[in-house]
Amino acid sequence: YRYFGIIQKKEEEGLSKIYPLTDRSFQIRRPDFLELPADRWYGALYYNIKEFKSKRKKMYLLFGFDAFKFFEKRKVLDVLSFNDKGEPVFGAPVIEHTKRKKDIPPQTLTYHRFILQYSSEAVVSLNYDESRELVLFDHLIMQPAYFPGYTFILLPDGSYEGLELKRGKWVHVEKVFDHVYDEPPRPAPILGTEGTQSKKNIFGKEK
Repeated sequence: YRYFGIIQKKEEEGLSKIYPLTDRSFQIRRPDFLELPADRWYGALYYNIKEFKSKRKKMYLLFGFDAFKFFEKRKVLDVLSFNDKGEPVFGAPVIEHTKRKKDIPPQTLTYHRFILQYSSEAVVSLNYDESRELVLFDHLIMQPAYFPGYTFILLPDGSYEGLELKRGKWVHVEKVFDHVYDEPPRPAPILGTEGTQSKKNIFGKEK
């Protein structure tokens, strides 16, 4: 998959400048830790943008979708800023995420962009929650894969993680919701619970 884009930036005296975005994601290794210019853009389809400040500099979180491969998709949290020449720069070391593995002490890494890679059969969220003032995203766990060429694949487990803005950096919140249900939430049954009889039919209308 290839993506295309243009940034139109207003200049002085009512003029504007155009910056074409050239998708080079297929050539980029370890995109999590790189600052990239417009002609080496990690391409994605953006669906949200959030302005913030880091070290008194205006920056923007970009929320994007990358169709990536047939069996795997990606959600991308990128960072847009402008250098001293006014040119767009993608990626900045402002995202801190803590990784936990069995028998290994927790490790906090600083990323230039944050990428969730998951099974194409799953629905994964990554967006800004205004009410909680957090970047909210699905927690992914490794599960056996039934796709050819794959042993394991990542799927959401129903819990959520977050990123909170602190002193110009987006700091990892490992668990956003603490409540655990005994069973999945579901609407009240139309035909009544066991041992009772409802006055409604299967369409929810009175008999």
